[in-house]
Amino acid sequence: MSKKESEVVRRTNEIDEILKGFKSLNLEFKNITKLSESIATKLSHIEDAPVAPSTIRRNPIYREKLDDFMRVVCPANYTNANDRNISKDIQIRELQLQLSKAKKKSNDLVKENKDIKRLLSLRIALEHKNTEALLADSIEQITTSEDESEEDIFEIVFELMKELGSMDINVSQGYVNDIAEDRVIMNRRKFPKFFRWLKTRI
Repeated sequence: MSKKESEVVRRTNEIDEILKGFKSLNLEFKNITKLSESIATKLSHIEDAPVAPSTIRRNPIYREKLDDFMRVVCPANYTNANDRNISKDIQIRELQLQLSKAKKKSNDLVKENKDIKRLLSLRIALEHKNTEALLADSIEQITTSEDESEEDIFEIVFELMKELGSMDINVSQGYVNDIAEDRVIMNRRKFPKFFRWLKTRI
């Protein structure tokens, strides 16, 4: 047996004697910490050297002695302490679960945001493609017709602008502004007849 093992055996026997004395006096302790403090005080006198209560609590052999004493002599306090520890463990696990759920929710929101941006980009591209197709059809209608009047052409252009939905037509100021691109695409100086016609429609 090593010196350290002999020291543990000796101290274990001393703790047994101390606990027997406590039991014979019907001493009760609020918790294991208080019990370990009392044992450490007596051991310090016996060994003529300071003994830390935490040393008694951390050593598995000594700790088993403390648990047995509390379970038999102070069952109410021992059970309450265990209940508190269990409750604390449950609270910690619940917190960890909540954090895990929050992290998952955050990741889901990031993914959802990316999906929304992707769908929005696809929609914008599709709208742009549809606009180009609408313009092409209207241009073809204007250029291939042989019997249209100016009013007919103005009507086609006006209807096209309404279809696009992004045109700001300001007759009084004499301009048509593309809201999407924020630029003037027609003005009264270049298309005076068209704007005179617009006055009859707006």
